[in-house]
Amino acid sequence: MPLILGTFRGKSFFNSGKTEILKDKLNLILDFSQKVLPFLGEYKVVVQSYTDSSPVSKGRRYRDNTELAMLRSL
Repeated sequence: MPLILGTFRGKSFFNSGKTEILKDKLNLILDFSQKVLPFLGEYKVVVQSYTDSSPVSKGRRYRDNTELAMLRSL
């Protein structure tokens, strides 16, 4: 059975089409990472996220929403 340490349903950590984390969401991520840290090595940590459906603007450094999601995960 999974151990769920946090969910952020309906929360957006990025502006549409951007890869920079919103400053007002950074504390949520830091708090979550402190909760996960004691379990590293004991449990598999799975993070699920989704992109919006807005197409990526021309001239961006990424091709599509899949690549945007990958860059956000770095």
